[in-house]
Amino acid sequence: SSSLHGIGQSMSHLLDSPASASAHRSSSFDSEVFDATNYVNHLFSTLGEENVRNECLHLQRRKEVAAKGLQSNVFIHYRDFIGASKQISNLESQLLELKRLLASSDSLLKSLRELSVHPPPPSPRENEPDLRHSGGKRTTANIYDRAGVASRDARDIEGVEHLLNLPYLLDVLISERRFGAAVKHYEIAQNFLKTCSNVDGRLDELIQCVQREKIILCPPTPSLEDLMSCHLESRIATLAKILTNELLQPTLKEAHVRKILSYLLRLNLSDQARDIFLTTRSKNIKNALRSIKVGGEVAAYIRDITHLVFTSIIATGEDFRQSFPECAMLSSYTVWAITEIERYCEIFRRQVMSTNDFQLMATCLATFHEYNEMLISRGLDVSFYVDRLFTPQLVDSIRCYHSRIEAGLFRKLDEDPWKLVERSMPTPPPRRRDSPMRVNDELQTHQSPLTPSAQFLVECMSTFIQDVGCVVSVDLFQSVMSVISGILECYFDRIADELRSTVTYTDSQTIAMLRNCSHVLHEFFPRLTSHFLEQVHRNTVVHPVEREMGLLKLRLQHLHDILHRNFCVLRAQQVLSHMTWFSSERGEGVTTTLPVAYAKEQIEESALPSMDFMTFFAFLNTLQTVLEKHRVSVVSAESLISSLVEQVALLLDERAVFQSGSTPAKGGLQLLVLEMRFFLEASGKHATETTQTAINNIMERAILHYCKVSGCEPTHALKDDVWFQSHIRRAMVKTKNLRGKDLDEFYA
Repeated sequence: SSSLHGIGQSMSHLLDSPASASAHRSSSFDSEVFDATNYVNHLFSTLGEENVRNECLHLQRRKEVAAKGLQSNVFIHYRDFIGASKQISNLESQLLELKRLLASSDSLLKSLRELSVHPPPPSPRENEPDLRHSGGKRTTANIYDRAGVASRDARDIEGVEHLLNLPYLLDVLISERRFGAAVKHYEIAQNFLKTCSNVDGRLDELIQCVQREKIILCPPTPSLEDLMSCHLESRIATLAKILTNELLQPTLKEAHVRKILSYLLRLNLSDQARDIFLTTRSKNIKNALRSIKVGGEVAAYIRDITHLVFTSIIATGEDFRQSFPECAMLSSYTVWAITEIERYCEIFRRQVMSTNDFQLMATCLATFHEYNEMLISRGLDVSFYVDRLFTPQLVDSIRCYHSRIEAGLFRKLDEDPWKLVERSMPTPPPRRRDSPMRVNDELQTHQSPLTPSAQFLVECMSTFIQDVGCVVSVDLFQSVMSVISGILECYFDRIADELRSTVTYTDSQTIAMLRNCSHVLHEFFPRLTSHFLEQVHRNTVVHPVEREMGLLKLRLQHLHDILHRNFCVLRAQQVLSHMTWFSSERGEGVTTTLPVAYAKEQIEESALPSMDFMTFFAFLNTLQTVLEKHRVSVVSAESLISSLVEQVALLLDERAVFQSGSTPAKGGLQLLVLEMRFFLEASGKHATETTQTAINNIMERAILHYCKVSGCEPTHALKDDVWFQSHIRRAMVKTKNLRGKDLDEFYA
């Protein structure tokens, strides 16, 4: 007792805290609905981890002390325990003797019922028949005559007599645990009351008459209403309570359960029978769940509890239909099944959903859907309800996944040297075709040189589709799509920011950035889309997935084109900034400025286009080599070079050479046309329509201005085509000799 007192004192300071005090006031240890688990969880919710650990150790020591004290108390009071056991044995013997006496009295009463004994009348009555002619016995007709109901059948007298003796009879049968006989006698009385109505108090009159003329074991009652309210209802309530207590026994066999349920139904207590039946099944499931240990394998634990819960629900449904065949009762079973699924989902959420392990989630959800198919085959589908419970937490997990990928991607982008690295992936072990890891393996089958940030992006997105794709549903589709689009568009935007930044990158670094984006758009994204669609269709998600992925591809393509255009514009500006083509000087008597090379009156016979233009096309040749080295596709490389040539042509056109205010020279005009025609010839297939238009505008504007100022005819202003073609061929040969120089040496 002193040890138990110590435990009570150790708990008292916990109960003194505000959170614990409210829980203590709202809970009662002797209450039938007291839940120890919820009480302890609420009690320790406000304490820190260290305090809870200390309290647990303290309570464990107190428990050991209490156990020793209890053991010593049992040893001390052993003699008293033996004496109490002997007294219980004696009481059992007395109860058996009482049962034997009740059985004897019951048989005696049956014998007395066969006789119609009554006390002699105090005085003869004129209207009473002479009993001497009937052997001194009062017959049923005599009773009817005295009651004034001679037209009634003899069965009414027997029914009333049975009704009056029913309370005592129920007491005897209940004490002997003959529940079936008790229910049968109750049904006989109910059938009699249905067939014999108490119109104008005739049944009450008959009850009083029978009580006067026959021996009735129960106290006299003035009316049928008094009999039912004072005697029968209390007996039926006692019988129902005993039967419900029997149902609460966990070791009760199914045959006995069905028998007790049939008794309650015959007593018109179907609602009570249904509630007790379902409550008992809930307790059985709860006790069975407590016996299952978590261990180290969460998936195995979830499979065990899923098997237990779902098989119990199925078995309960079969027993429920047998015991309660009325269709109106099935709604109660459905509500009960949903309640059990809620408890199962709470365990599922605590063990699985809080881990953020999508592979574990997928495995456990697959287990759930496997057993849910068993419920569906029996007319009950709870998948929609479970999805509604798990969707918010799955969405939160996907958002956390998104945040982790985004943070890691930003870190990789900040550290990226923008140098392509060959990825050496180990050969994966052979897998089954239905293995969930097959998705990630196939997504990374095609290995291409990428920078570290792009490698991180591909690996993370592959893992994300592998993990989240197996749990995606209609409710989760938008969340998954937001992660895919958010990460990919974020990567493209960061590359664009890098190109616009003040940091000077080499062409190799810039092309590595563009190579990353091109690989993501043209190689990785199609595989990502196909595997995501495969996962979606496998989960039977009805949603316009193809349309959403198509729209995302269009957005990525737009960002990709912007990156290429920005690179070309930036590189074209750098090219022109290093050209001496626009350098000018002010001479004597010259009031305007012109490029120095175009200010000469005569052009040399050995003249060639300026080194600026030949070096530019040597730069394009070297750029094409770099693109091939970085494994940029032929289509992308040609598009990139064509765009760069186009931007240079547009910038040349913007300078407006030989506009009004300048003094043109014939030799300068010849050189300008030579360089522009060389530009178109050297561009070759990369000369787009826009490029040709810009270059032609430059030549046309210069010729017209020169002819306007000098008064010369356009046909006499230029040399013949043979001269231009000869000099262009010589320039092309010289340009080819410039190939092979390092790309960055031209425009450092």
